[in-house]
Amino acid sequence: MKKILDIEEKLYGENKEFLGSVIKTKDELKKVFRELGENNILKNHLLSKGIVTRIYYFNLAQKWFNEKFGRCKKIDAANFFEDTVALYLRAYLEVFSNIDFEMWVQKRYEKNGRKYVQPDISVEINKQVKFILQAKTQLGWGRPIDKAGNVRKEENALLTHANEIKTHSRLFRLSRNNFYLVIATCSNWMGKNIKMEDVLNKHRKAGYVVPKRKQFIILSKKFPSPNEGGFPMTKNKQLTDGDFQDFIEPLFQKIKLTLDKGK
Repeated sequence: MKKILDIEEKLYGENKEFLGSVIKTKDELKKVFRELGENNILKNHLLSKGIVTRIYYFNLAQKWFNEKFGRCKKIDAANFFEDTVALYLRAYLEVFSNIDFEMWVQKRYEKNGRKYVQPDISVEINKQVKFILQAKTQLGWGRPIDKAGNVRKEENALLTHANEIKTHSRLFRLSRNNFYLVIATCSNWMGKNIKMEDVLNKHRKAGYVVPKRKQFIILSKKFPSPNEGGFPMTKNKQLTDGDFQDFIEPLFQKIKLTLDKGK
């Protein structure tokens, strides 16, 4: 019995060391950010490339684990993506912002005394929420358009996000322009040259209220995974600007400037 407990105790130490490496990574990122400078980082889209690279290596590790352990379904990467976006945003703001802030991942906020909302990432100043980011690896099975080209209402991630913007803006008394959906990729349902703006227009014509296109940040054109055909890192190639649909740098810069102005 003691030998089994010793193994578990050792595993606890290894897990704690792994989780602590996230804090270490943030400190290392801050050091590199200072060396590179903000203009260089923004101009070369190093935040976007760093985030997508981190997700790729997470999925690569998952592939190794699945093969060695016999796991047929990979562990959900959604929480890891949330933490990654928060990690880069926190490091960026701690280096380049001039104001104290607090950032939370999956914090519960009470609503009407009983219910609560739990945004993926929230940024606060003096206990007041200033920005909310929802981070998704992809839009999952809730594809907004069916095979016939019609709007799907069930499990529609776009309509869910639009409803979240409406309810959260009232709750936090916050401008709807301070809500964003950050998506690692939309390759699962945008693979046939479907543009996000076309998808949003179909929703509008069907009578649905949807967020503005600028409130969506879609990063990689291909899913950052070793199982994704055509993803450059699977062929030992570095990411280039052409591998991205959108970049996260304008959003991070907007958050920093808004916080510094105290708005």
